[in-house]
Amino acid sequence: MENITKVYLDQEGYEELLDSISRTVEKLNKITMGRSSAYREGTGNIGDEPEFEILQIEERRILHELQKQRLLLSRVEIIEKHNNNEFIDIGDIVRTEISADDYTQECVVKLVGKSIDFDSDINEVTINSPLGGAIYKKNIGEDVSYNVQGKTFNVHIAEKLNKNNLKKLVK
Repeated sequence: MENITKVYLDQEGYEELLDSISRTVEKLNKITMGRSSAYREGTGNIGDEPEFEILQIEERRILHELQKQRLLLSRVEIIEKHNNNEFIDIGDIVRTEISADDYTQECVVKLVGKSIDFDSDINEVTINSPLGGAIYKKNIGEDVSYNVQGKTFNVHIAEKLNKNNLKKLVK
């Protein structure tokens, strides 16, 4: 039996995925209508209609995109925020010290269960990333590790930040 990797999303991430699938279905419907229109307005010979052929290629691309989204949806497991200050949870902002070989770097991240926001003031990591998976449900002060391309990264979970101590850190 095939080992299927779960994709963990919070409710917001799950709704984002459903919205994305709906938008893809809408695109597919527009392409299908465009193909019908191109056929009706053309010569009646599909092989002679470049617009029809272009739309057919686009339709295949969108169908492939939809297939990937539906596969992703089938692997989703919705996770809930536990509101527990004892361990790292979705939505928490965490100060970590990440080391590999002879290099150590302090890193402040927000753990999310949705697509990351690249415009966020705080670096976001998804629970599905190696770092996010390593720190999720771990305790403050705990040391964990994760591997990427054969390289081991050690992480010390230094503290969970709130708005007050985050401001002190930023200043």
